[in-house]
This record gives sequence, structure tokens and C-alpha cells, in this order.
Amino acid sequence: MRAVRWRLRDRVAEGMVAAIALVLVTTAAAQAEPLALRGVRGATTVEANTPEAIRAAMGELMQGLIAANRLQPERIVSLVVSATADVNAIFPASVPRRLPGWQDVALLDVQQMAVPGDLPRCLRVLITTWLPQSQRVQHLYLGEAQRLRPDRPAPAPGQN
Repeated sequence: MRAVRWRLRDRVAEGMVAAIALVLVTTAAAQAEPLALRGVRGATTVEANTPEAIRAAMGELMQGLIAANRLQPERIVSLVVSATADVNAIFPASVPRRLPGWQDVALLDVQQMAVPGDLPRCLRVLITTWLPQSQRVQHLYLGEAQRLRPDRPAPAPGQN
């Protein structure tokens, strides 16, 4: 019985040391680089107004933005997705909702203002997130949405 108590006490002590070390490392990392609230923009076009096409386009855009900006769900304040009126087969924001860690992120779908001659079947996103102050924001425009921001370079082949 005494040996069991000692082993249990040793395990509790090891767990406490590990927890304290994690807090110290996390605190040191947070203090090393102050954060700034930033807006990350992106857009893409959808091949067709179908759930599959919307999921594919949103998935590609979100994966590209996450990778390019090293987004962490716990630092994201909100994500707004606007869709042109011709994209209504599903809620586009339901796609990032399925990503690991995104269940508690505030997501909102809205309809994009209709402007004559605007790009059809277009999804636009605005992610409000905390990023390290020194990190440059990488906006991403895919597919026909590249026309929206010709001043932004298109991703290289194999990159999002």
C-alpha cells in the first residue's frame, strides 16, 4: 500500500512539473512576440452552385489562408464569408466549421452586394485574427477571383 502511494505521489509531482513547464514555455513564447489584431482577406470562385463545388472552393481557399498565415483557431476572432447571390447551395462558412479547432470560432455568411459586371459565383472571406506583430499578412485570391486584386501576385504552381 505504501509503495502505491509513493508511485501515485511521484506521478502527480511529475504531472505538476510538466504542467508548470508548459505554462512557462507558453508564457515565454507569448512574451517573445507581441500580437496585433489583423484582417486576412481572400477570395475564390466556384465552378458551379453545388454543395460539392462550394466545399471544394472554400476548402482550397481556407487551407491556403491557414498555411500562408500560420493561422491558429484559438487566435481567430471571427470569419465573415460573403457570397454572390448565385452561390446558395450551402452556407460556405459551414466548411471551416468542420476544421479541427474551429468549432468555437465566430463564423458568419452574408450575401455580397450586387454590382453590375461583378464576378459571378464568388466567395470572399475576411478573417479577423491575432498575429505576431512582425508577421506579414498574406492575402489570397484564387481562380477567377485573382481579377479582383490584380496587384496581388497569383500563387505559384503547387502553392495555394
